[in-house]
Formats: sequence, C-alpha cells, structure tokens
Amino acid sequence: MDVLTILEWVAGGSVLSIISNILLFYNQQRMKKASIKLDTIKVYQDIAESNNQLLQEQNGKIVLLQKKVSHLEIIVVRVKECDYYPTCPVHKLVQDYAREFLFRNDRQPSLAKDDERHPRDDTGEPCDNGDLDGQPP
Repeated sequence: MDVLTILEWVAGGSVLSIISNILLFYNQQRMKKASIKLDTIKVYQDIAESNNQLLQEQNGKIVLLQKKVSHLEIIVVRVKECDYYPTCPVHKLVQDYAREFLFRNDRQPSLAKDDERHPRDDTGEPCDNGDLDGQPP
C-alpha cells in the first residue's frame, strides 16, 4: 500500500482535499497563536499605561510634598532667628521638629565615633608617670 492510498482511506477523500485540510489546519493554528500574541501585547500595554498614569500622579504629589517640606524648613530656620523666639509659644514645637528632622553639621567626625581610644582619652588605667587617676599627662 502506498502512503497516498492510506491517507485517502483514513481521510475519506482525495489527495487534494487532504492537503488543503492540512494547510487549513496549519493556517488556523498560526492565526490562533498570532491572536493570542496580540491579545497579550494589548493587555501588557494597558497595564503599562495605567501604571504610567499612576506613577505620574504620584510623582506630582511627591514634588508638591517636597516643596511644602522645604518651605517648612525655611520657616523653622527663620523662626529660630526671631527676637521673640525664647518666649514664643511655638518654641517647643520648633525644637522638637528641629531635633527630629534637621541635622547639625557640627557633630563629631566619623573617625572619632569608633571605639578606639586615642592618646588623650581617659583610659581608666594608671599611667607610668605615677598619676593614679589614669589621666594623660
């Protein structure tokens, strides 16, 4: 038996109809894959657009908050320079805000923060020169 004879017997038709059915099946599968791919791309684009809009709104809110906070910090600095600041009712609030959010620049350098003892530090151990309280000479 020939292959074509088997295909005619199984498919029940001519060779031309079998080939056309195979081509149609292949074409349908290709179109189905393409439509799934287009649907997937469309869904991803919709998600990206909605995320983009949300991010733009949040970015606008963040910029507005940064402006407000910077203006508030300027106000706090100016209030501290006021002549009536020690007796002002806002004195306590400004001190609390400054303690929590404004950082001083005149603090110890990072090298002095480590636990190493420097020669002028009080070690608590007696010295060789007869000083009993452990103070450097």
